[in-house]
Amino acid sequence: IRAVVTGARTKRRFRPRALRADSTVAEADITYPTDVGLCADAVRVLARAARQVRSAVPDATRHVVDRSRSVGKRVRAIGRSLRKRNGEAREAVQVLTEEAAMRVATSLAESRKLLAQAHASTQRAEGVSERTRARVIANLASFVDRSSKVVDQIRMRFAGEKIPERLVSLFDPDARPIRRGKLAKPNEFGYVVQFTEVTASTKRGTLSLVLPPKLAAGSTPENALLPQAAAEVEALGLTTIREAAFDAGFTRVATTKALPQLERIFIAGSKSNTGSKRTRRRLACYRVGCEARISHLKREYRAGRSRLKGEPGARTWESWAVLAYDVDTVARM
Repeated sequence: IRAVVTGARTKRRFRPRALRADSTVAEADITYPTDVGLCADAVRVLARAARQVRSAVPDATRHVVDRSRSVGKRVRAIGRSLRKRNGEAREAVQVLTEEAAMRVATSLAESRKLLAQAHASTQRAEGVSERTRARVIANLASFVDRSSKVVDQIRMRFAGEKIPERLVSLFDPDARPIRRGKLAKPNEFGYVVQFTEVTASTKRGTLSLVLPPKLAAGSTPENALLPQAAAEVEALGLTTIREAAFDAGFTRVATTKALPQLERIFIAGSKSNTGSKRTRRRLACYRVGCEARISHLKREYRAGRSRLKGEPGARTWESWAVLAYDVDTVARM
């Protein structure tokens, strides 16, 4: 991405004079998480990972029973209980969820005993490399840690305790719940990604390039990612930028501290914006264009939902989307 922006400046005479940034949610590629759903995933993956360990380590003979059927019965029973829509439904859901968590706890105890056998053994099955042996053991250990978190979350939820760093998926452990205040999607699960766009002017329809996106798991404030974007501006040597526009989620003090070299910083709804009425209106219209750019990246370049797992995977996915957009834009210059 940096090479594309640099090439546009040197070979296409692109001179960025304005900047706008906004954050959005890059959803993780997971199903909607529920406690009992996480329990169903946990008993299934623990049994599967245990089979892989037993096939790679002959001395590890401890069995981990697949309790998917038992937990599945409780998942279906919760669905029937929710149809009652009365006070008894809530109590029934709690009982069934705690029963599912007990099945996970039993599978965890069996898995830990199997792990102890595998760590104590020095043998490996014929045709299995040492690297494969270590990988399957580490895989089971990681799922034991995540499944333990699921059981702890259920206990804390019914005890009325606050759950820090809530786990929403066994397969994408970095994803976190995000509340953005949207009526259609009050809760989203994934990562907050901030797109910073530089343009040659603030006129409508002007060509723009997007800098490398900045991403963090969970509900991250707007200004938390802005210093990273400011570092990109400095690294690329974009000294011609004079103005910047942001939405009301950005604070004046933190934004000015991150971008002290700019002549004018416009924040939507702020009473401290400088300039004439015409200038403020121009920058307000310019800022709104960032919403359209984000929508364009999600619709045309699939930036809205990462198909790669983990925070590094989501960062790679969003970066590829931005790279594709920048290449298309430079081709039109």
